[in-house]
Amino acid sequence: MKVKAIRKLLLIIGVVLVIIYFVVMSYEISNFSPYNTRMPLFLDRVLEFLLPAVVCFLIRNKLKQNE
Repeated sequence: MKVKAIRKLLLIIGVVLVIIYFVVMSYEISNFSPYNTRMPLFLDRVLEFLLPAVVCFLIRNKLKQNE
C-alpha cells in the first residue's frame, strides 16, 4: 500500500473510533445506574476507543511528516 492510502485508512479508523466512543457513551449515560461498579468517569471506554484513535492520529501525522 502507498503511504497516502495508509494515512487515509488511519484517519478513517480514528474518526470511526471517536464516533463509536460518543455513541457508546451516550448510550451508557442514558442507561446509568448508581449501582453500577464501573471505573470512574468511564475510564475503560476511554482506553477502549479514544486511546487507539489518538494512536492512529499520531501515526498518521508521523507518516505525513516523513513524506
